[in-house]
Parts: sequence; C-alpha cells; structure tokens
Amino acid sequence: MRRLRWISVIGGLLLAWFLASGHAFAQDAQPGDQKPTAERPVAAVIHLDKPLCEADALKQLAARRKVATPAAIVTDLGHGYRLSQWAAVPGGIDQAAAPAAFALIERGGICQLLVSGQQVSITSLHLPADASPAPQLVISSYSGGAHCCFAYDIVSLGKNFAADAIDSADSPISLMGLGDGDPPDITYFDMAFAYWNTSFAQSPAGQVRLTWDKDRYRLVDAGAGTEPQPSDAVLAAWQAEMTAAIKALPSPYVSIADQNNGKEGPQLDPVIWSHLIDLIYAGYAEMAVDLFNKAWPNEIPGKDLFWKDFVTQMQQGSVLWVPWKLGNVLKPDLAKAP
Repeated sequence: MRRLRWISVIGGLLLAWFLASGHAFAQDAQPGDQKPTAERPVAAVIHLDKPLCEADALKQLAARRKVATPAAIVTDLGHGYRLSQWAAVPGGIDQAAAPAAFALIERGGICQLLVSGQQVSITSLHLPADASPAPQLVISSYSGGAHCCFAYDIVSLGKNFAADAIDSADSPISLMGLGDGDPPDITYFDMAFAYWNTSFAQSPAGQVRLTWDKDRYRLVDAGAGTEPQPSDAVLAAWQAEMTAAIKALPSPYVSIADQNNGKEGPQLDPVIWSHLIDLIYAGYAEMAVDLFNKAWPNEIPGKDLFWKDFVTQMQQGSVLWVPWKLGNVLKPDLAKAP
C-alpha cells in the first residue's frame, strides 16, 4: 500500500558549479509587463510555449530588487538567456504575504519565466543551453505552509523558450534515469485523495509518470502499464484486506455530502481504497472495479454510496481522469458483481 512520501529531487546536480563560473551583468534588465495568466487546470503537466511572467510576481520582484542584500546572482546561460536568482532576505521584507525567493529567466532583456516562492531552487539537467528542445533546467518552488505546495518548471532554452509546468501540490518530484544521456522520466504522487475520508498522513496517493516526447513532457499512456499487472495471489490478498476492513466498520458508510452537512460516519481504514488507487494509476482501472465489487459484500450497506463518492473524487481531483478517459471505465453507478 502506498502512503504519501517525501521524495527529494535527485541531489548532486545543483547549478552551483555553473553559477560559480557565470558572468554577472552590470545592470539587471527589467522584465516585460505581462498580464496574469489564468489558473492552471487539474493536469499532470502543462506545456508552456510563451513567456510566463505574472503581474503579481513582477510587482513582488520589484519590491525585492529594492533590497540590496542578498544581491542577485546573475548567470549567462548561453544563446542569449540569463538567469537571475534572489535569495530570501534575512528577516523578510515589508510586504505582506510576499514570496521570499525568486528566479528570473530573460532573453534579450525580456522576461521568459519568473518563479517565486518561500523557497526556490534550481537543478541543472543540461547546460550550457543549445538549440535542441531538450530540457536544461528544473526550477522548483515551495510556497510554504502546512503540507503545501510544490511547483516545478522544466525549462528548455533552445531556439524558442518552452517549459513544462507541474503543480504537484504536496508531492515533490523524482527524476528517474538522470545521467544516462536522455531527459529523465519524472514521477510524483497525485494528491487527489489527500484528506479524503482519512487524515493526511494516511491518505493513499497514486504515482504519476511523465516521459520526454520530442519537445515536451507527456503523461505516459494508460495502456503502457506503468507497473506489472498484479498476480492473482496479490489481488486475492488485497481483496481479503479490503473485505476485512469493510466488515469491521462499526456503522454504515456515510456519504461525503452527508459528512459535509455534519453527519458523522465511521472511521475508515484507507486499505478500502488504497489498492483501487494502486490499480488505477498503474493502468488497470477495470481490475479496480472488479476488485472493489468482489471486496465489498453486497449485504454490507454503503457499497454504492462509497463507490459513487470514490469515482466523484477521481473525476474532480485526479490528473489522470481526462487524458486516460477513466470515465469510460469508472462509472458512478456500480454494476453489481455476478
């Protein structure tokens, strides 16, 4: 059973070596005046082929520029790109809810990407920049606060600027196969079920995998099978665990709608839905439906209510729902097991 886990971006490849040899510029160019972008939808990754420099962040950076120390570290990335980094000001600056750190990528004095957060760090994948679309930098930011939030921009500094944006909420990303010459795969945990019917610490989470495809990161195809199909013995063991937890419920399941209206339901063991998430995120949604149907005895009330709530949560929160067309398999009205 998967639980939420803290996974650090693979270390040892930070940009320090490159920054140490970079060329500082005498005067920082001002980023262009860009309009704020719309809120990003629920998605595994968003491809950006235009500059992303939000108005609020530009204003906050303008305030940070007025503070002399720590001074910005400016690095020539090649091909006309430069990177400016501002570390947090000791004691903060007099600006309510302002980010503490910034990273700015410019080309010809025009802002291409501005990232801000309580923490901002950079990992080098491939520098100096060249004309290929392969990713060169990973810029990670952390907003601070309880459990939240991580965001990543995987930046390509080729002939045309591009970036792949990942809003992974409470989950850091992991770079898989780093150093083998090809862009690494990226994995992280989808937080669609955080706090759902249980505490944050006990919330199961499905792993998302992204692969590099020509000029951008894409979600792996549902049919690829991100993990081997579980054996019959494993499925039988999961079913037994789920059935035991369901039979142990002291009272019938209470729907999310009724819980939100103040009705208290029984404490649930997350094993009831953790294996469903394992199967769905590994590409075996049909097996998840079959497993649940077999594991929850028809004579125990709440089966249909629970399944409907589970499917609704998947639909509303999972980054897989639309691209994997899970609605074709996960129906809110559960067909009875034969």
